[in-house]
Parts: sequence; structure tokens; C-alpha cells
Amino acid sequence: MRTGTMWTLDFRNQDGSIRDAHVLILDFNAGNGMAIAVEVGYAIRPSSPVRIPFNIVDSTQEASALIHRVRSIDVTARTLSRVSEIDEASLLTVMSGLLSAIDGGRL
Repeated sequence: MRTGTMWTLDFRNQDGSIRDAHVLILDFNAGNGMAIAVEVGYAIRPSSPVRIPFNIVDSTQEASALIHRVRSIDVTARTLSRVSEIDEASLLTVMSGLLSAIDGGRL
């Protein structure tokens, strides 16, 4: 697992139901099997400070990092399936957007 890759995993909703979601890995610690990730959205929405658009490698599909949905994921305890990856410039944009949101108190 590496930074900038996208994965599918199961999320448990507050009502107990389970849904599949895509996440973008922002950081991974192989020593403890923990990843920091943001959920990925595919719906086209107006500009938002918590929805950072990015480019998926070898795809024309529009996607956004939902930076208000940051999660830590124990990859040793979850079933994940690799989906894709994003380009380096997009990764930097997403990470900058997340840091700006934290610094600006929007999260």
C-alpha cells in the first residue's frame, strides 16, 4: 500500500448497515499497518472547501477527496481492494487542501 492509491473497503454506517466506499491513502505506516485516508466522492457538486477534485491515473472520471471524512484505517484488520491511483500533482493538491482546512478551522 502506498500514498496516492485508492482502495475499496466496507464502512459501517451509524445505523449498523454496511456500504462500500473508496478511500484515497494519504499516509501509510507499514510498521503498524495503519493508513490515513480520505473518502472519495464521484458526484459532481459545486465548489466546496471540503471537496478537493483530483485526477485519477488512466481515467477521465471526475473524483474528489472528501477531506472532512478523514479516517485512520487498520489495514491488517480490513479487507481492501485496490482501485486505482492518482497523479502526484493531484495528491499534493489534496494534501494541501486538507492542511488548509485543518489550519483554517473548517474541520
